[in-house]
Amino acid sequence: QPFSFLESVRNGPGTQMEVNGHALAPGSFIPFAWSADTVATAPAVFAGYGLTAEADSFRWNDYEGVDPKGKFVVLLRGIPDIPEYEKFLAPGADDRDKVMQAMDNGAAGVILISGSR
Repeated sequence: QPFSFLESVRNGPGTQMEVNGHALAPGSFIPFAWSADTVATAPAVFAGYGLTAEADSFRWNDYEGVDPKGKFVVLLRGIPDIPEYEKFLAPGADDRDKVMQAMDNGAAGVILISGSR
């Protein structure tokens, strides 16, 4: 059965991102397809991996002591490299899950940072 799919996405000519008044180079960032088409200005706060998990005696909360309300939340993608914690942290590791968690905590937006791996 024929079907269509999105093969690639390119930033439009007006797509830009500034940090402290300095424009980031084109290609150094990529908005997600589900990003809002808007202008937003807010302070930023770092919240580790943006993960929260609780099971039995295991507890992890990257938002503890962090106030994300009305701010851009800067998050690391993926999960920490701690094999014994993977089963607890992996369920919330998806980019979309992290964004939804940040927005549920009142964030104005999310910036996900990819590591070198």
